Amino acid sequence: MSRGKRILLMVIGLVIVIGLYYSISNKQTKQVEVDSSSEIENIVLHNYEISGIDRLILKKEDKNIILVNNETPTIEGLPNVKLNINRLRNSFNIFADLTVNRLVEKDAEDLAKYGLHKSNVSITGIIEKQKPVIIHLGNKTMDGTSYFIRLNEDDNVYLLDANYGDYFMLDIEDFRDPTLPNIDKQLIRYLYIESKGNEPIEISYKNDSDDKKGIGLFSLTKPYNVPKEINYKVFDEIIKSIPIFSVEKYIDDKPSDLSVYGLDDPVLRLKLQSENQELDISKAVDILFGDTFDDYIYFKYADSDSVYGMRKDFAEYISNITPFDLVDKNIRMVNIKNIKKMEIGINDSIYTFNIDDTYIKDEKGEEQLKQTFYYEDKKLEDEVFRELYQLVIGISGDAEINQQDKDIIKDEVKIIYTFKDDTTETIIYTKYDDLSYLHEIEDDIYFLCSTKQFELLYDKLKEITN
Repeated sequence: MSRGKRILLMVIGLVIVIGLYYSISNKQTKQVEVDSSSEIENIVLHNYEISGIDRLILKKEDKNIILVNNETPTIEGLPNVKLNINRLRNSFNIFADLTVNRLVEKDAEDLAKYGLHKSNVSITGIIEKQKPVIIHLGNKTMDGTSYFIRLNEDDNVYLLDANYGDYFMLDIEDFRDPTLPNIDKQLIRYLYIESKGNEPIEISYKNDSDDKKGIGLFSLTKPYNVPKEINYKVFDEIIKSIPIFSVEKYIDDKPSDLSVYGLDDPVLRLKLQSENQELDISKAVDILFGDTFDDYIYFKYADSDSVYGMRKDFAEYISNITPFDLVDKNIRMVNIKNIKKMEIGINDSIYTFNIDDTYIKDEKGEEQLKQTFYYEDKKLEDEVFRELYQLVIGISGDAEINQQDKDIIKDEVKIIYTFKDDTTETIIYTKYDDLSYLHEIEDDIYFLCSTKQFELLYDKLKEITN
């Protein structure tokens, strides 16, 4: 026989072998290809009183989960943790009234094609005054809507709706309630951030309406000794970044050593409080965050032992927030409606501006405040004074330093407000260098303010006073 013919015969033989393989494979596939949506018979395999079921043992490979049917269902051996009670009760309900869609094969000789030959997944019911009842769970049908099952040692194969069968495939984590204490971010009244290596930050809701304390609703109360106005843009970003706290990974319910998770010395601590005054509801959480793993971070509540894992995305942003990021950089925002005199002192010169208030009735008969502005005895146009006023209250810090150890240039700017109750407040800026003025916001903490802001103020003063 020629070499060419031998090659041809080998090719033909190979084609025949491949054909037989696919023929057998397709035949085996067709044997378990079941249209589980047709011929639904709803066969009741058994029906028990739920109260008579003592336990359900869910076996999945070599792991057993024991569901205990108390007045409130529990899981044997699980510490005192919050469980999904509805999911536990549903498991007992499904087992007690075991209804299948239909019989697939009676006295099946080949259980392997249904995934029922090894019984890697089974559900054993421990029932009062009866032998244990075992449900063997096999493969899902090709359309994913049902499981193949058999009962006890019976080789009859049935279809169980996947919505029911999925309950018997649950792991112990699936029976736990993943919800955790949270606060309503829309009603937040307190925020505390303590990140490793940074000063603690505390933001508190203002409980009074003293206009002299600024126009915002919150104050930065730490680390500064005197409460400061906050930067609401940054504050809003922080609030938006705080996630709804829920369990993404269960780690350890009774940790013996918190250092394993970096929680003995947390990298971040968050305290939050919310308050709904209308419903008289107040909520608070105190959460510690430790080491990261993969895309997650370990965390626990300060008043609980359990350690969980959640996505770490938000933690890096919050950990890097500094007090200077959060404080309102405007040195002092004073509402023009609350003062009757403003004095601007530049070195030895004083510029005095008075404000007279009168009330006039509008078209609806309601009284409206009308303010008139004077430089000494000279009446000023509203727009002219308000432009000057905006330059004064708009002076802001560009950086913060914690000590001042260089000789100060003697140039000095003073802003003196006289309020309607005749109290006064003085704000002092001292020239630091050619680029900056210095303002001491409290002992040994200074804001550097750009010289450009004062040059604009000087120009406006010249325009008004000349």
